Amino acid sequence: ARCLPDSRVVGCTARWREGMASMEGMHGTTADGEEGWSLASATEWVQVGAGKVTLHWSAPAGSLSARRDFVALYESGQQSLRKYIDYKGIDKEGMSSGSIELAIPNKPGDYVARYLHADYTEEAACHPISVRSALTVLLDEVKSHSARGESESVVELLETVMLRLKGNDDALHRNA
Repeated sequence: ARCLPDSRVVGCTARWREGMASMEGMHGTTADGEEGWSLASATEWVQVGAGKVTLHWSAPAGSLSARRDFVALYESGQQSLRKYIDYKGIDKEGMSSGSIELAIPNKPGDYVARYLHADYTEEAACHPISVRSALTVLLDEVKSHSARGESESVVELLETVMLRLKGNDDALHRNA
């Protein structure tokens, strides 16, 4: 397991441990340094075809979710808040925190989730979520294990990944 560094993006901070967001220590801040809305992903990256990503949001004291609030996923760098890839409305009005799942695109790249009100006022954004190809995941892991001199781990990792990729390869050939 690896520890990931603290991350700060658009008024949102989160402490990352073991590749998962820790709600302890997660908070958002406004420009004047006061506590604000926050949004954090349960992971820093996902593999293409992973399906969904879980996002955790929280509101500052005295603020609650509204009936038409939603969380949306965008390509990193997308300026228009109306050009989202996927979105999901907040299930209940009057909540101070919650979790939500969004569909992950099958295209490698970086994506950002944002908590928005019905009028597209943005309250928080999470750190970029990287969607990575299986080959990229494999190469990164092989480099990491090789750098630490763990040749047996590299062989086991290659065998595991090859078995996972075989299922994807079989499905691809069936659909062709």
